[in-house]
Amino acid sequence: MSRLIDRLPTPKQAREKKVIVLSRSRVGTFSLYQALGILGYKPYHMAEVARGGIPQMALFEEALRCKYLGAGKPYGKAEFDKWLAEYDVST
Repeated sequence: MSRLIDRLPTPKQAREKKVIVLSRSRVGTFSLYQALGILGYKPYHMAEVARGGIPQMALFEEALRCKYLGAGKPYGKAEFDKWLAEYDVST
């Protein structure tokens, strides 16, 4: 079975990641996401999954299933670069 991520078009160029925030939930990541947006960054946050609707949720679920349930080849750098190509910050 082919993965959803493999069906996405390959972006011509991915944005260079400038900031990666590693934190647990409920410690201000949404506020940081909003502040980074105000400062001109293009941040990715779980809010983007909710805003992106079913396609974003399906990719997120697929990444988890592949990693933890062996439902396919786990996502690597190439897959995350494809998925997050338009963002330069991950929160």
